[in-house]
Amino acid sequence: MKTSPTPARRRRLSLGAALAPLVAALLALLVLPAGASAHPSLVQSSPAAGAISPRDAEEIQLAFTEPVVLGSSEVTVETLDGAPVPTGPLEAAGDERTITIDPAEPLTEGTYELTWTVLGADGHQVGGTLPFGIAAPNGDPPDGAEQVAATSARGGREAEQVVAEATITVIARWASLVAASLLAGGWLLLAVLRRRGVSGVEAAARRWRRVANLAWLVMVAGLFEQTIASSMAGIESGAQLGALVESPAGRATLAQLVLAVALWGVAALARRSANRRDMLVALSGAVVLAGTALAGHIQSLGEGLALAAAAQVVHVLAAGAWLGALVALAVVSRRGNRPGVPFAEALRRFAPVVAVSVVLLVATGVLAALREVDQLYFLRWSAYGQVVLIKSALVVVAIAIGLLAMRRARRGDGFSPIVRWEAGVVVTVLGLAALLASLVPGRGQPLPAEDGTLVPGPALATTIGPDGPLRVTLAPALEGSNRLLVAGGDVPKRGDGPRHVEARLFCGCADEPIAAELEHDPAGGWSTDVELPAEGPWFARLRMGDEKTNPVGLPVGVPEAPGPGPLTVLSVADLSGADAERCRSHVLGLQLAVGRINAVGGLEGGRKLTVLALDDSGSSDRAAELADDAIADNEVVAVAAPCGAASAAAVDAADAAGVPSLVADPAVAASDSSRVFRLAGDPYAEGYAQGQYLAESVAPISEARRVRALDPGDATAASRLAGLEDGLEGSLRVERVDPGAIEDPERARELLDPAASAALLVDGDPGRIAQSLSDAAGTERYLQAAPVLASSRIFSERFVADAGTLGRLGAIQGAVEVTPSAGDALSYAEATPALFPGEAPTLDGLRGYLAGVALDESTDDGVEPEQIEAALDRPAPFADALLSPWRSDAPGAGSQRFSVLKGTFLPPTLIPASRGGDTYNGSFFTDGTWTTVSAESLGPPLEDAAPSLAQNGEPEPSG
Repeated sequence: MKTSPTPARRRRLSLGAALAPLVAALLALLVLPAGASAHPSLVQSSPAAGAISPRDAEEIQLAFTEPVVLGSSEVTVETLDGAPVPTGPLEAAGDERTITIDPAEPLTEGTYELTWTVLGADGHQVGGTLPFGIAAPNGDPPDGAEQVAATSARGGREAEQVVAEATITVIARWASLVAASLLAGGWLLLAVLRRRGVSGVEAAARRWRRVANLAWLVMVAGLFEQTIASSMAGIESGAQLGALVESPAGRATLAQLVLAVALWGVAALARRSANRRDMLVALSGAVVLAGTALAGHIQSLGEGLALAAAAQVVHVLAAGAWLGALVALAVVSRRGNRPGVPFAEALRRFAPVVAVSVVLLVATGVLAALREVDQLYFLRWSAYGQVVLIKSALVVVAIAIGLLAMRRARRGDGFSPIVRWEAGVVVTVLGLAALLASLVPGRGQPLPAEDGTLVPGPALATTIGPDGPLRVTLAPALEGSNRLLVAGGDVPKRGDGPRHVEARLFCGCADEPIAAELEHDPAGGWSTDVELPAEGPWFARLRMGDEKTNPVGLPVGVPEAPGPGPLTVLSVADLSGADAERCRSHVLGLQLAVGRINAVGGLEGGRKLTVLALDDSGSSDRAAELADDAIADNEVVAVAAPCGAASAAAVDAADAAGVPSLVADPAVAASDSSRVFRLAGDPYAEGYAQGQYLAESVAPISEARRVRALDPGDATAASRLAGLEDGLEGSLRVERVDPGAIEDPERARELLDPAASAALLVDGDPGRIAQSLSDAAGTERYLQAAPVLASSRIFSERFVADAGTLGRLGAIQGAVEVTPSAGDALSYAEATPALFPGEAPTLDGLRGYLAGVALDESTDDGVEPEQIEAALDRPAPFADALLSPWRSDAPGAGSQRFSVLKGTFLPPTLIPASRGGDTYNGSFFTDGTWTTVSAESLGPPLEDAAPSLAQNGEPEPSG
């Protein structure tokens, strides 16, 4: 039998039916996220930031991680000297993640700066600037191109700024949350106590209603201020309706305000039932709590939105119930002659509800923290994470105070002031929650190591001099003492005498420019020491005699990022001596590898790596001194890619200090230290590979039965020749020749005669040997010559080019431990000109790059030097461009596997590839590339014990 509803129940049902559509419609504005983000982050631009575009720009595009509010966003363009560029209105793609703006006229040759400001769905304004340039019609860079390079991020993301919310807005959000908690939590307290039959509830309810009236006014005032702030979040000054209704955050705040006012109005109409009015007032508070939970960062979620939204609502409601009940309990408790509920009994009756609220609060809070912080790194080093830690600690404190209050309540019936302390702590927790809503969370954001400069280290640039390209190096490119070096372009001579070279360095970060006169280096370059007073985008203009070059950008310093200081990778190299050109390539390759590490978040804890490159000028004493000072003054995790024979002293100094070294330069002598890990080829294994190649590929087709070998007479050469004889296994006889013999053209031609030599192995001074080979061969196009195998410490693109005809014909070959055609090598080759315009990939640069890759692979278990050393003790293939790592039983000897390379060049009679001809990528040479000659990797048997250094040609230790 069905019973008819009572009149009171019918009134409640009709009231619910009237409110349902309004609540549903307004809550939809809160729940539906419209794909919003914590804040949109720029991921790509066209034209690209910091680049020179080869063609005119008819439109500008910016792509963001999340949709933006188009009507409240702005993009402006001006030339680098400040002249505005007229543009049309902003347009957005269908997903509103990409915005486009068309210049009134296509952007032509010149340099520009784009400034953008966009409004995210949560009401955050994000902005930034990016420089770019447009090349001349013939491809030449525009005037001022160096400013684009110096002010760009050298491969990093452009700096972004998130406009912080006004303090009054954060306070308003906090006040509305506290007031809403009192409305919802106070009503819940009274409902529980009424249900449990606690005396004095009605008197307590009357007192709560008086406080609730004030709380409702505070809540609505706070919502009103937030609504005004949302309407002013756009690019226009003053309140804008578009900024309010187009932004999900603005619509959410407006929905809360409308619901709170509507529910209060309905409650005012329900005059006959005080309980019903109380319930509606409490519902307005609960709606504001839930709306605040749904209007924040939760809106950026895609998958799992429903579950995360539910958890977030539970989290905020649980906090509101806890705080509101505490404040209400302090207000409605019986004290003296004031009527109300007995404090101790009320606390005991409501304790289970508080316990459930706290459990829900902690559980959902942990889920939210894991979601929004994203990585543990942000807990310590982001403002959002730090507030989360403080908030969590205060929750623990509030729980402890609550337990103490319960204990005291069991001892008596009087009011315990300790509840006020608990309420104060929870009020502070809600204040921190209001602050969190204004901060950018970690979710989806780059680690500081991914932000800003990704390729820190010496500043490398190329400019055009009177006689060709000039390579400019500033090391270490930090505030203070630096070394400025210039090489290339036939710098040393003009006519019959040396050229006078001056440099003028200037930066907006310094009060006045710096003038410096460069001294001529014996190796053929020019260098000087300069003292830089500040970090920033420096520029250098060279004067060579009466002619000036265009200024080049030399970024100085490592931008600061939130978090611990950067870790240092030390590279001591000969940047101004005989090995300057090779060592510059080593350092450049290492910088690219460090950039790769930083681009994926850095090392453990998101720590950025920086390259500290120091010039030893070919002096062993200076190399040791530089290494000692650098390790003492910096947090050096490893020495990587030291370059030049003298840098072996830096490796020894690092070994003594307990710092591991990754050696990639074949000119650095092998070592018996357990802290030295040599990617460069083991000299003995290199000679063995040369012998294998000659025995298998040359001896069967050669008339001569001997191999001539230039012997410089040092220990490394002795190791290589010992391996050569073992690798030949008697198939050919080795004849050692004084290196000076090749400088005589007649003697050189005799050594190259295939009837007299099966092959000629060369080692020593690369410049002299290459010139001698070039002179001996002359310009004979169809020269018949024995293969020339260069040692890995002199085998390079420059050596092949300087050898003249022999190099062009592919007669110059070498056994190397790296593979230029492997995937990692191709990545390096593509990145080099992209990040360092004017630079070309080289074998030496590839070696430096692989040293950085090896360092990256060795930091999985930690970044302390001993942890890196332990990881390096267990070598595994870490790059496909390195044929094999070092031996674990002899890490300082070097890599054990080699392939034989030669240069292959574009001939003048090339048949097009479409007609069946060869193709050339020109990656390592201007008009050619490296080609592998050997059919398989070569080297001594790995199952044999590693020869000692004495067996490799090193002298036996005395005693």
